[in-house]
Amino acid sequence: MWAYVGNPELLVTVEVVLTAGPYAGSSVTVVGRDDIGGAAVRELSVVGGTGQFRMARCYVLWKTVRLGLLV
Repeated sequence: MWAYVGNPELLVTVEVVLTAGPYAGSSVTVVGRDDIGGAAVRELSVVGGTGQFRMARCYVLWKTVRLGLLV
């Protein structure tokens, strides 16, 4: 989802599903507001998961490498 009021922002929802190794079949869910016009590195919340990561609570450091805007 895209929002724009002064600075461009994104609503990020990422589901990381592990398919190999000791955590195969588990997943981690990351959700947060990505203020791409702000700091170089942002914090997004880990809000849960499945399998070995059930009830996970943590954060990730998020960096936008490239943003191609169609204006």
